[in-house]
Amino acid sequence: MTRRPGRSGPTASAGPHGAASGPGPLARLDSACARFDQVTVWVMAGAWAIVFSVLGAGKLRAYLYDDFDLALFAQAIHGVLRGSLDSSIRGIPWLADHSSLILVPLAPLAALVPAPLLLVSLQAIALALGAVVVHRIARRELASPLAALALGAAWLLQPALGHVALFEFHPETLAVPLLLLAWDAWREGRRARMIIAACVALLCKEDVAFTVLGLALASLAWRRRRGLADAVALALPAIVITLVTFALLKPMARGVVDYGRLYEHWGPTTGAALRAMATQPLRVLANLFGTPGDATDSAAKLALWTQLLGPWLFAPLAAPLAWLPAAPILLEHLMSDRIEQHVIVYQYATLIMPWLACGTVAALAWLARPVRGATTPGVARSLPFALVILLAAGFAQWRWGPFTARAGALPVKRPERVLSDGHDRAMRPWRDEAIRAIGDRDGIVSGFETLQRFHDRTHVYAAHHVLGGVYSFSDIRFPLPRGVNAGIVDTGVEMTMDWIDSGSPRRWRELARMNGLVPVAEHGDLTLWLRGAGDTLELVSPGPVVAPLAQPISYEDRVRLLGVALPAGAVSAGGEIPMVFCWQRHGAIDGSVELGLALTPLDGTDDTKRAVHSRFLGYGLWGAGDWEQDVVMQERYRWVMPDDLPPGRYRVGIAAAERRKEEGLRPFATNRRTDADGFIGIGEITIAARGAGR
Repeated sequence: MTRRPGRSGPTASAGPHGAASGPGPLARLDSACARFDQVTVWVMAGAWAIVFSVLGAGKLRAYLYDDFDLALFAQAIHGVLRGSLDSSIRGIPWLADHSSLILVPLAPLAALVPAPLLLVSLQAIALALGAVVVHRIARRELASPLAALALGAAWLLQPALGHVALFEFHPETLAVPLLLLAWDAWREGRRARMIIAACVALLCKEDVAFTVLGLALASLAWRRRRGLADAVALALPAIVITLVTFALLKPMARGVVDYGRLYEHWGPTTGAALRAMATQPLRVLANLFGTPGDATDSAAKLALWTQLLGPWLFAPLAAPLAWLPAAPILLEHLMSDRIEQHVIVYQYATLIMPWLACGTVAALAWLARPVRGATTPGVARSLPFALVILLAAGFAQWRWGPFTARAGALPVKRPERVLSDGHDRAMRPWRDEAIRAIGDRDGIVSGFETLQRFHDRTHVYAAHHVLGGVYSFSDIRFPLPRGVNAGIVDTGVEMTMDWIDSGSPRRWRELARMNGLVPVAEHGDLTLWLRGAGDTLELVSPGPVVAPLAQPISYEDRVRLLGVALPAGAVSAGGEIPMVFCWQRHGAIDGSVELGLALTPLDGTDDTKRAVHSRFLGYGLWGAGDWEQDVVMQERYRWVMPDDLPPGRYRVGIAAAERRKEEGLRPFATNRRTDADGFIGIGEITIAARGAGR
């Protein structure tokens, strides 16, 4: 196909590399930049990809991926190599969840690089390549190498990009450079290249079809009759993949997954929700910028607009057709009930970012257009804006990025840590030891943080499905699996804690009974269970009161803490405090009992609590509500100390609250005076320097 004449932008009139921008210093720098801008953007993108790949590898090593997306797709790749589409982690064929067909051609690479590392690295590379394509688009449209380089750098600095790269793995990230290439080819009038890029992008996830259809609409609106052929060429494959997804693949889920639940405030079913949106445009408009009756979510939505548009200095607003393809994705997420879809720390901004970059280039191209009688060349008008946008992106990165965002700068807490803290480092050897103990067994129930380590097993199950009793995004009961040979779960991990309710202990005990699992190791709230092991642990069992408290702590006279045994000697930072709690249930407990543990320095110089840790009474696996009334129960626990805990003498404090699934956390009233944070002292402990003491 030949190039279309008359495309927007000053390329034809500005001369090569923007030399027509005049003799000023900025113009001379712009001209000089032509010698190195292309190499520079590749170096920047390569450095970004390396840094984020290394960070991903570090997170894997430190067990910091504590959701199940990465493990799910890593297992999917290994399933492809075995000729299977089943996902035991998800409980359905993985293509029924998301039509990420792109994993099929990527699967052979898993023979060279372990699948979890492969996926996080490919994700970083794909997101970084966006800078190269943005630079290419801007260089052609603006005829300014320096402006193009500034926009390529701004792409890498937008804070959402780093957050997406560091949160699990999501196949739509692989579509990012492809969508930019499709736009680039469309602007150049290269239809074959545009179709190829769009079709490969469509293989990444079903949502990509919405953006491709948006690009088809933009083509019609931008070029009208001349854009009809492009619109048809884009719309046809998008419609085909949508039909394949919803007519062939989604039905394989057998109703287990229901993403329509994300829009329940619009209607009880997906169809009802769509009808409500179609017939209530003013309500839709209001929901783009807020959620009536929910101040927190409203603030998150307003912050989302600022954090997405701010790095581009709101320039895309001047070119709405260029980011029209992002509109369906914005609607998809902003109409949802979940605040997670209204913030940049998850993956939901992925398919929005490319179109904001295209909109920025289009806005600057409008500034750079030749104007009859103008004394300032177009490039000279657009270049300062590009440099200011680079500064804005740098500020946005500092303000909201994954490494520098301060507490309160983001509407929600970042879901996963990027770098290990003292507790992570102290737990890593114990997690490694548990993984080694499991060996090459198949049939494993695993918590989030260790799930990726078993991606190459055929039968590995997510512990949160067992503990919660239902599939993710579903009300369908999760059947307890048979043929389980090992279980590993850390019930002190926040993501896992969210799935534990009063029924979790019974479900876990039934799983253990069905499969002959017994606990063989415990460190902190991490427990390892093996089938038929002879050397078992008694973590919660009846027994006498040891180390009785001078005044037992009564929590609303429903459960009492009668005694706490602490070690007499020092415990080193990074070590474990072996503890025995003696509890007694007196009344009904409908929810789960959540405990808080903390250390307060006794030297009087600092009352800041250290080693603060939340956990469930009975590990969340032996529920207090099921204990026999008035029987003393001993809970044996090893509290893992952060490896950076300062040496000294500390007071050990405990707090308790009742957690109910629908009502959340409610602190218990007690018979003892608590401190300002709700803790009661139960003893003292000496912490020695790392490597000393126990």
